[in-house]
Amino acid sequence: MGAPRARADINVPSPAAGRRRENVRAVMSETVPDTAPPQRAGRRILLVPQGTCVEHAARPLVIARELQARGCEVHFACSGPYARIVKNAGFDPHHISNVAPDLLLEGTRRHRRRADAVELIGEYVDEEIALIESLRPDAAVGDFRPTLSISCELMRTPYIAIVNACWTRYSVTGAVRKPSLHRLFSMCGVGAVRELPIHEMRGHLEPFNRFCLLRGLQSKSTIHDLIESTVLNLVMDVPQLFPMRGAPKHYRYIGPAVGAVREPPLPDGYARIRHDLPPVYVSPVSALRETPLLQTVFDAMPDGSIQLIATTNGADPPSSLPPNCFVERFIPGAKIMKHCDLAICEASSAAIYQALAAGVPILAVNPATPEHVLNAHRIVELAAGLALPPRFTPKGLAEAVNALLTTPAFRTTAGAMAGAIAKYAAGRMGAEAIIQALDQRQAVHGNISSEASRTASVATLPTV
Repeated sequence: MGAPRARADINVPSPAAGRRRENVRAVMSETVPDTAPPQRAGRRILLVPQGTCVEHAARPLVIARELQARGCEVHFACSGPYARIVKNAGFDPHHISNVAPDLLLEGTRRHRRRADAVELIGEYVDEEIALIESLRPDAAVGDFRPTLSISCELMRTPYIAIVNACWTRYSVTGAVRKPSLHRLFSMCGVGAVRELPIHEMRGHLEPFNRFCLLRGLQSKSTIHDLIESTVLNLVMDVPQLFPMRGAPKHYRYIGPAVGAVREPPLPDGYARIRHDLPPVYVSPVSALRETPLLQTVFDAMPDGSIQLIATTNGADPPSSLPPNCFVERFIPGAKIMKHCDLAICEASSAAIYQALAAGVPILAVNPATPEHVLNAHRIVELAAGLALPPRFTPKGLAEAVNALLTTPAFRTTAGAMAGAIAKYAAGRMGAEAIIQALDQRQAVHGNISSEASRTASVATLPTV
């Protein structure tokens, strides 16, 4: 990774909103040179993932590595519990505050609307603007960070989005209205909804629109206008699982980021498991659940008919373990999946693609968010697995496990999905799409001078 230019001059704003605005204006008026930055061999790309979610923090890494291999200068900006993933991959991320989850999850997890939402949005945007002014990237890439699109609009910096197909305005599955999905949402405790809740979050858009009006920007019609990009959207899905209809050319399927984190070898204890029993991998999304999934599964499968292999994702293991269970704090999922016959998970995108890429059927248990519920619905709809509601019985779980292990059709469907996933290479395709989009943009629009960009930005910074 190339050393950041003028890294020592980056002024990370203080928690106080007023001081943040003063710092940003100081950076713009005093530390930004009036001359254009020197020419460099490759593009300078800033990636800003959400560091509170392992999936959003990890999947930009596959693109970052390929950008570096093509001569680009790559910078990360993130913080939070999963920033270590970026650091462990060899990058030195700039510190930037994570967007509070309830700014966008109010409509999906029954959060109350924040009274300080507009001020908080302003603080995030001020941090992003300070970083963009210091680094002068050719593009900023966000992964579910809605304020970044606003900052890029203010700074006239190309904004590129990493998205899931179901969160786009062109999603077919995101707008599905089928009784089975209604029931599944209801069973999972997220309320009676007719479609993926991103379409139901108009009230949640209000503080973003109030902020945009204060900064001289047009208001947004939907949440899509914050999450998606008018330049390039890198869709980390495959159309066989999550199709889109009528999407323009700047929506590019690049496939899932399977193997985004370079995995260590399998733990030593794996060699001592029962290889004469069907291996079943259990991977919870522990950060989203108050009641651990692992203990629930262990209690329901005590008879020793299968070999359970489980990760706690860093949490303490359950107090009591059946003899047919092997548990580690961290297990390399993509590697272990090649040895398993079934995956039990909460249907996060990372978990389902990890399983399907290896041709392994899925049992979705207790989906934690509406997106996970939709993932579970698609798995069931395509016959690549089964799903259970929260109040399942031990007998129901055992019957579902038995059905998935003894019905060849599930394995056949999962194998077909593995073939579809193998046709994509998220890192290579994402990097090529970014470079191509920027080349085309430069050919059409040329480069905005640094002085013009700075002047335009300072003019749109009224007090919030």
